[in-house]
Amino acid sequence: MRLEIQYLTDDKGQKKAVQIPFEQWVKFEQEYKKLKNKQRVLQDIKEGIIEVHQAKKEGKKLKTLKEFLNGS
Repeated sequence: MRLEIQYLTDDKGQKKAVQIPFEQWVKFEQEYKKLKNKQRVLQDIKEGIIEVHQAKKEGKKLKTLKEFLNGS
């Protein structure tokens, strides 16, 4: 998606804000939300892997996937 960006400047020509068409903003927001969700999921997976490695290091017994999914 190519954004149609317009820059708003002050009287000295310094960029102060940007303006894009609303339709593009909506698409941008949707993509941003998807990326934030993906980032959260990947971060949770990373933290889970770290926990598993730490538990194995400490010799802790880990739950099976079935136990985990059943909330045991």
